[in-house]
Amino acid sequence: VELSNENISSSAKKLKTDRETSVPEDPNIGYRILNFLTVFSVLSECIKCKKCDSDVRFSIESTRGLGFKIVVSCSSCKPTFIPSCSYIKTAYEINTRFFFVMRLLGIGLRGAMKFCGLIDLPPTVQQTTYDMIIDNIHSAASSIVQLVLKQAVKEEQQEITKQNSSDDINAKSYGDEIEIIKKECVGHVQKRMGTRLRECKKKNSGIGGKNKLTAKFVDKLSIYYGLAIRRNSNSKDDMKKAI
Repeated sequence: VELSNENISSSAKKLKTDRETSVPEDPNIGYRILNFLTVFSVLSECIKCKKCDSDVRFSIESTRGLGFKIVVSCSSCKPTFIPSCSYIKTAYEINTRFFFVMRLLGIGLRGAMKFCGLIDLPPTVQQTTYDMIIDNIHSAASSIVQLVLKQAVKEEQQEITKQNSSDDINAKSYGDEIEIIKKECVGHVQKRMGTRLRECKKKNSGIGGKNKLTAKFVDKLSIYYGLAIRRNSNSKDDMKKAI
């Protein structure tokens, strides 16, 4: 059951469609490390069953990795099962959270097993389960990356549109006496020159070939055309003469 990845897939679909994803925060929700025997042996002495007024016992079952169920039982009533953490479908959420943090710290399964052994935590999951958890984390992380990248592209496009609009609006920012003249991009003009020459060469087969209008010569003409414009941008007559 720890291998379940259905919830990851549904989360990934939501991340791909939602424009904004908000993560709720609750300061009362968190994890604590405690000694089960020390804590629950004291609780057993303080608590009685509300139904039969008998003593209550606490035990553990369904342990999978760091997740488990607390069994609350008495001499007369049916036992009550309390999961130690929330579920991701039928899998304990703590295992995914634990290995996600381990990977952020650069620690793999072996290191995680050593960590748990040193502080007397239960043994971690097996290799196959670990691999599935890592695949699920990768799937979720990839979806988030795609979401962030799409949002970044959208914001960049909006910024460009806003900037272009601002340029048009600010054309009169210097007063009516100063006219803002938008110049044509020399690179685009140079490129169009090369395109026109190549089209002319295709339509007129006689002008191409050796010692004529070759592809290399077209490139040279385009570059020269661009240089002539750049070097004489302040004088139309000088530009015409250079061309």
